[in-house]
Amino acid sequence: LKNAPLVFFIAPIYFYALPAQAKALIDRAQRFYAEREALQQKDTCTNTTIVLLTCGRTQGASLFTGTLLTLKYFFKQLNRQITASKLLHGLNQKSDLLSNPSLLQDLQIFVKNWRQ
Repeated sequence: LKNAPLVFFIAPIYFYALPAQAKALIDRAQRFYAEREALQQKDTCTNTTIVLLTCGRTQGASLFTGTLLTLKYFFKQLNRQITASKLLHGLNQKSDLLSNPSLLQDLQIFVKNWRQ
């Protein structure tokens, strides 16, 4: 993660938070924060990170707020910054995505822009 030219992070949101597996990864990366503090490294955040988050709820202004903040600081300790994010509401199952052609097209464009 530290050395990858691009990280594309995709996760569902449950109860306003990341799933346990993603949170466990973040918690285990605490050592990178401690390392940066010990070395008194400055923030440069030069590596690109793209975030795609989905949730089943169709509304809610703060559904992604806590998760985006968590991811911001997780990636910051890995010398990364979130360059773009896509936040999708109302996706409970695969058919919710597949039955929405305009959303599929929008996602294809979003991903294509970052593959180059």
